[in-house]
Amino acid sequence: SSTTLGELSTVQLQNLSGAQIAAAAANLSTTQVAAFGTGQLTSGAISALDTNSLLSSVSTTAIAGLSTAVVATLSSTQLTDLSTVEIQAISNSDISSISTTAIGNLSTATLALFTYAQVQNLTAAQFAAIPADDTSYLNITA
Repeated sequence: SSTTLGELSTVQLQNLSGAQIAAAAANLSTTQVAAFGTGQLTSGAISALDTNSLLSSVSTTAIAGLSTAVVATLSSTQLTDLSTVEIQAISNSDISSISTTAIGNLSTATLALFTYAQVQNLTAAQFAAIPADDTSYLNITA
């Protein structure tokens, strides 16, 4: 007999590949999505989870463990769909890899979620991409 997605253990969920997560996203629960770990999420998996309104259920551990390459693919929509704690879990060193297009299209509410340490790691090009009127929402005090 085949195992259904709902029967997968945490260990089994943590052994799914990014491609498997992307393929199964429509049938995953928020609890299952929360079980994913460091290095497990690919850009395809993130896209599929976001399409299925599950991105905000991803653990901060999984977000903190995103590769620089995956962080670089995050769209403004995906960033907006992350929770406050997820945004703040993106590693300070990876913040600079977010595209200028994504940064430039973020709402003031999302810009305000970045921590002081994250803001310190934005590049000159990223700052330049943020509309001048919106820069006041950035957390620039320690």
